[in-house]
Amino acid sequence: MNKHINQVLIVIKSLLQDRGMFSIYFIMALIAVVNVLYIIITLRPSDLQLVSHYTAFGPTHLYRANWLDQSKTIFISLSILIFHILISQTVLIKISRPLAKFIAWSGVFILIFVLINSSLIINVWSPK
Repeated sequence: MNKHINQVLIVIKSLLQDRGMFSIYFIMALIAVVNVLYIIITLRPSDLQLVSHYTAFGPTHLYRANWLDQSKTIFISLSILIFHILISQTVLIKISRPLAKFIAWSGVFILIFVLINSSLIINVWSPK
């Protein structure tokens, strides 16, 4: 058990010494927290159905879902944050720094997309 704790502490120390990657991770965490707080504050339980649309390289389809489906965005944001940090740290250690930065910045852009998408859906729906 102490071996695993020491390995985690070594990774955290190396992360804090690398300011470039740490700043990207901080930006990712900030966007994810903003998204989670926005959803928690604005999403209200309701019996109304949320009208949304999706497309999979074809015609646009409309479907109805309740407010719980939008609350799943919290899990999506946190999982994107965790997985991009873990993958970029693994790539940084084993392969190369530029690829790790690319993976981390792609996580930032995906989180921005998730934030914009969830805000647009909530603004269309928002029962009053």
